[in-house]
Amino acid sequence: MEQEQKSALITLMIITLIILATCSGCASPPVKQKFPEVPEIMLKKCAPLEQLADEPKLSDVARTVAKNYGSYAECSVNNDAWIEWYQTQKKVFKNTLILAGVLVGAVMLITWGSDFASPETDKRIAEQGGMETVNKIKELRSKLVWDDIFRSILFVSGKQTWIS
Repeated sequence: MEQEQKSALITLMIITLIILATCSGCASPPVKQKFPEVPEIMLKKCAPLEQLADEPKLSDVARTVAKNYGSYAECSVNNDAWIEWYQTQKKVFKNTLILAGVLVGAVMLITWGSDFASPETDKRIAEQGGMETVNKIKELRSKLVWDDIFRSILFVSGKQTWIS
């Protein structure tokens, strides 16, 4: 295979993959990204600390302090779990949006570098209908790919607007 044919084949495969990847946004319902719900166990409020009675005995003070330390430790563990869960979810949410943006950007860069040519097919069409027809087909290919990229951006961003 000549280098030009290999290059054209790779370009065609990339365009096909782009179209397949971006078309998946066309058939899917709009998705709104939202932060995940907090697990129910982490929403449990801390128990109130036990109070001492009037004129407590030393044994009552020791028991109350021990019980309050236990309550505090339990609440502290729950609070630490909440903080860790929140920070993890925030990172995942942010990284997912960044990754989606990077992927769309990569698709756009690849698309900008494409001339939307299909050498063998374009050659046959040029023989039958002239270069004007080939250029119109290239414009159509470009429009379809860019429309799909735009719809995918809307899909990723959670917009409810769809362009057909």
